[in-house]
Order: sequence, then structure tokens, then C-alpha cells
Amino acid sequence: MADKSKWWQGKHQYADPEGKYILSPCVSVHIDLASYNTELVKAAELTSYWDLLNPKWKGRIGSMDPRAAGGREGGRLLYYHPELGPKFLRRLLTETDLILSKDPRQAVDWLANGKLTFLLLTSPREILRAKEQKLPVDVLDPRRLKEAPVVETAASSFMLMDKPANPNTARLFLNWLMSRDGQISFQKSQGACDSARLDIPKDDVPPLSRRKEGVQYFRLWDTEWMDADDVQKFIEASLK
Repeated sequence: MADKSKWWQGKHQYADPEGKYILSPCVSVHIDLASYNTELVKAAELTSYWDLLNPKWKGRIGSMDPRAAGGREGGRLLYYHPELGPKFLRRLLTETDLILSKDPRQAVDWLANGKLTFLLLTSPREILRAKEQKLPVDVLDPRRLKEAPVVETAASSFMLMDKPANPNTARLFLNWLMSRDGQISFQKSQGACDSARLDIPKDDVPPLSRRKEGVQYFRLWDTEWMDADDVQKFIEASLK
């Protein structure tokens, strides 16, 4: 664990501002932002998320409701992304005749049957499950768009209590978890998790979730992007 050269960016990733309490060994590419109907549009037609604001897509874009649990995370991401931000989010909410849903399966059905051309802020699991069933849907690969892809910790963070019942056992487990063998096992158990450890195989990580060297990413978990109250107020005002 002490050799940080084996980790992404040459350091351990933490979710707390002090950088020493909430350890995040999983750093995956966030693929929840946009999906599309493969019979109605080609992925190559979009080079930027701003292309979604083209009037030709008006009334053809759906989204999980950014005020509800299924879409709140995506709303926060769009609001704080340095290349999108409040201007993009306001235009998306006010100019596209956005069709909102609180039911992810309903939204995926709308996408698959052609009611929608694009679906935003939904779980990629639902999209990829529908794709496996030969429905004409797919996730838009964020790594091929102009804006910086987002990386997330995928709810895979760890803390060591200051007074654990068995401190030596806790430290032993944490050191094993961050070892090469521990991260191989951890990555396999998490599905779409791309371990931040670099010296382990990545074959079990879905291609869309894998980081690439040399790419500038937007870290969604930094504390300055965590305030959801202002985002919700902004969304509520925009939807009035």
C-alpha cells in the first residue's frame, strides 16, 4: 500500500478534503449521462453534449427526473461539470421539451420503441440489459466526446475507525485490500469498478468503464461538487 507509484495519478484517492480519511480504491468512468436509440441516430453524430441542444432533437430527449433519486446524481454532475455547468443544464431543461420519468424501465422502453432518440441520467445497467436483449439501444461512450469524461468512486470507499475493536485486524485487512491480490479480488467483486491500482489485469472491467492513460478526467467526488441543495433549487426554478 505504501508504494503509490502503482496507483492512478501516483497517489491514493480520497473523498475527504483532508485526503486521509475516506479511501476510494475504485475510479471508474461514469457512463450514466447519455444513451441513444441506435436505429434513430448514429453515435458519430454527437461530438459534444452541447449537440443535444440542437433544435432537431427537440421533443426527442428523455431523462430521469433530476429532482428524484434516479436523476439527482446526474443533475449534480451536469451542474458542476466545468465544460457544461448551469448554462447547459438550464438550456436542457427549458429548450428541449425534455420528457421526464421517475421509472427507469419505462424510460428505457420509450428509448427502445423510438418515442425517444436520447435518454439521459439513467442507469447504464438498464440500457445494457436491454441491449443484450437485442433492443436498439446503447450507451453513448463519454470518452469520444469533447467534454472531459467523469470518473466516480462507484460507492466503493473505506474508512478505518479511530478506535476499532480489533485495530491490528482492521489494518491487516486494509493493507491486504490495497495489495495487488486484494485489488484483483475487489475489482472482480464490484462489476463495473475499475480499480485505481494500475498493475492488475483490467479484462473483467467493462470497456466503457475503463480509464485511459493521458485523458483529463473530471473527478465527481471532490467535496466542492457535493452540495446538492443549490443544484436542486436551480433545477426547480428552471422547470417552473
